Amino acid sequence: MGDDSRQHFNNRLQALNTEWEREAVCNRAGIEALRLMDFEKNRWPRLYAYLTAGETKEMFDALVIGDAAGRIKFQHGAVPDDLSIVIDPVKRWFHSKTGEKVYRVFSQPLWLGKDGMGHLFLFKALDNALLYYLAYPHTELFVTYGNNVLASSIGDIGKDRVSHGYSGSLVSKGIRYEQRVVPWDRNAEETDEETPLLILQHRIIPPFSVWESVLFGAAGLSFMLILIWITLGS
Repeated sequence: MGDDSRQHFNNRLQALNTEWEREAVCNRAGIEALRLMDFEKNRWPRLYAYLTAGETKEMFDALVIGDAAGRIKFQHGAVPDDLSIVIDPVKRWFHSKTGEKVYRVFSQPLWLGKDGMGHLFLFKALDNALLYYLAYPHTELFVTYGNNVLASSIGDIGKDRVSHGYSGSLVSKGIRYEQRVVPWDRNAEETDEETPLLILQHRIIPPFSVWESVLFGAAGLSFMLILIWITLGS
């Protein structure tokens, strides 16, 4: 495993971000097409019914609508407990300290009728389930944010072997791994504390087990002894 694997995951993350961004636009378009915000009295119950009816893909963990003053007007789904006000629309990440999760945030401008222009915020958690989906055999994935491991493709197992800011070989419990670091944002640096990092560790599997190596070695030695015996005997 080397730069090829790092490039593979770099491309995979960018494809995911593009897919999520496109779906965020579709969510906003669906709300605007039905003119749900034009109803002053019952727009929020109408929006709730629209969302719970499954009219949008269940791609995001939470949906929040805020007005221009930063006040939350509506929320749906697993909204982070410590989200008390709407975040800056240009901010791409939200770290929930209570839930110990980091979310990719997609912001779309949304007309709120009498409340003027606001924003639609869609939250996607970088959690264990997502990493499990992205991982392939003999490769384990971790998400770190501010030197804290927040998610893993194998749950809580193995989080202690993550070496922050390091790319190279490491050994844990007698098993050798190759570790690489991929910033979730393509243009971000590995030292950017505002961007989560994807840590990938590939387990190095020896071609033969210890017992197989001993067996092959003994067989080779026996073969050589037989050849010597035949040669001397002749």
